Amino acid sequence: MQRKYFRIAVYALVASIASTIAMEAQKNVDLPTTEILGKRYYIYTTQKGESLYGIAYKFGWNIEELARINPESTHNLRKGRILYYPIAEINDTIEVADAVTPQPFYVDPDNIDLTAVDFEPIIHKVKKGESLYGIARQYGLSLDEIYEANPSSKYGIKTGEDLVIPQSDATAFYFYTLKEDDTLSALSKKYNTSIEDILKANPGLSENNFREGETIRINPNTAEPSKKLVTEHLSEEKLTGISGYKVEKNDTWSSISEKVGVDEQTLRDVNPDATAELKKNQVIHVPKVETFEFDRSYLVEDDTEISSERIHEIYDSIHGALPSQLLLEKVKVALILDDPASKKDMDFTRGFLMALHHNNKPDFKIDLKVIDGRVATSALSDSISDYEPTLIISTADKAFPAFLADYGNTNNVTVINAFDLQNDLFEDNASIIQMLLPSTFFSEHIAEYLYNKNNDRKLVVVGVVDKSDAIGNQLMEYFGGENTIKMTPDDFVTYVPDKNSRLLIYPTVTSKEDITTFITNLETVKKESPFAEIVVVGRPHWAAYSTDLQDKFKSHYVYVPARSWLDESTDKWKNFTEQYTTLFEGTPLKTIPNYAASGYDIASYFLPVIARNGNDFNLDIEIADPELLQADMNLKRVNNWGGLMNMTGYILKFSPVYGLERIVIQ
Repeated sequence: MQRKYFRIAVYALVASIASTIAMEAQKNVDLPTTEILGKRYYIYTTQKGESLYGIAYKFGWNIEELARINPESTHNLRKGRILYYPIAEINDTIEVADAVTPQPFYVDPDNIDLTAVDFEPIIHKVKKGESLYGIARQYGLSLDEIYEANPSSKYGIKTGEDLVIPQSDATAFYFYTLKEDDTLSALSKKYNTSIEDILKANPGLSENNFREGETIRINPNTAEPSKKLVTEHLSEEKLTGISGYKVEKNDTWSSISEKVGVDEQTLRDVNPDATAELKKNQVIHVPKVETFEFDRSYLVEDDTEISSERIHEIYDSIHGALPSQLLLEKVKVALILDDPASKKDMDFTRGFLMALHHNNKPDFKIDLKVIDGRVATSALSDSISDYEPTLIISTADKAFPAFLADYGNTNNVTVINAFDLQNDLFEDNASIIQMLLPSTFFSEHIAEYLYNKNNDRKLVVVGVVDKSDAIGNQLMEYFGGENTIKMTPDDFVTYVPDKNSRLLIYPTVTSKEDITTFITNLETVKKESPFAEIVVVGRPHWAAYSTDLQDKFKSHYVYVPARSWLDESTDKWKNFTEQYTTLFEGTPLKTIPNYAASGYDIASYFLPVIARNGNDFNLDIEIADPELLQADMNLKRVNNWGGLMNMTGYILKFSPVYGLERIVIQ
């Protein structure tokens, strides 16, 4: 068995080499040529003693093809016989004897998969504030899968960077980037799904943002395939051989046609250079043509476009129609309190109730159910399901209840996360509204703003920037090693900047006592270098002490990042606190964010919006100024299948000239 295998392998190798030599050799053949039925052929007249194999070897021709084209010459090859051989064009392959059956465009019904999806990778451009974990979560991938496709991402990602997102049939959805000519109708047919399923999978998708470059989710094969396999029974004539015929005395085109069995017109067509009156001993080409019957199968795709009116109906059935400026007659609010007895939840609830009291003549009714969030999940879930709310608000500042997100997503109910900064469910759950910027988004926006305003300065970091200090890490990345000076708090006490220095100082301290000590040391540094221009960036924690340390902050040009800010000097806040004191016999707790103001702002903004958009935030609904106390609303959807985030942060800029300025960062 081994010897036989060896002989077969050697024969295959020799055949392969011979085929290669043959292809090279025939390029240099110097023989007369002719064109027969649209293809060019060499013409060779045999010599005495030649064999078919010898002729093939001589010109580097394929012996099987030579025999196929000249079947009458395979035996008793005589001198003067006319042989034909096809001229191979560049990249042509030579047909062999067992390939005479015609091969038209054909799809094998047994091998075609009408539901196949080509899971090609897509490109994700990193947005400001996105994390690698969040991106992986959006696409249902693990970090290892992201690393494998993007090895450099192990060392961090940057805004604007392109990430390759691998895809396979193991993920729940197929992700697709829209092209210029795409339509919902065409995509639904291409992937055997429905327009309704595409819109449901992408709650943020609407006419306004269905455009080239947008990425959407598709769940393929949820409908019957729109492609159908059609089979036709056809026949085709194919040249199976050529012979040369030497004209005899008194031969005519008609008589030769009868002798060789080829119709007269075909003979004339393949001999365009022959004269009308044939001469004795003239050689003409005689093709052998056979008719083959075969089945031709192909796919037919339904390319009928669904009307825009019908797409509007489908969209409205998912998101709710808008028959007038007022959609809902009643907004039912489920307020889930993390700890009803806590000062945080008491203040939030009171602020919420005050907003209802101020807006005592709305165009819609409001039902409010306050629910203790400390009960068992099953009991809490049952209570919410029985109530069937239009809006859910959670005051959890840690461990936001994931089942609330699931309920909102399943029942088209908006769920507001008022305080939890670690929650990431909004990244792939369309029902969630994230009120406070998570750390990655917040730090990226703040650090970019600070760098753009101060990139002509050197960054001085006082203390150690740990992994949790996202703003500090971002600032050092922006300024780079050459423009960053690091020192300990003890070293800072004796630091003497150059007299013309322009510095942005970033201390890592967070407690009130440490902040006070730093400012005392800063005053010493400034005395030693009075002409140095120094600006200080505090940690977000500093906002809590801005009232007590306001004068010091103003004296030293301090910037304080903040997710929210309440200006207690405004008439709005003074009136609010007076009414709060009258109603509840106490003052609101001073916190950042202010809990009472948060409750007031959420009720004042979202209740009229939801009454008019029916929980469809794709609708651009404008409401009269609700006179919010501390919030600036800039809701953006993170992707077409994710939730909304309030993309607003602040810089509190203290200076001796202008006092306190609140800079809105969006």
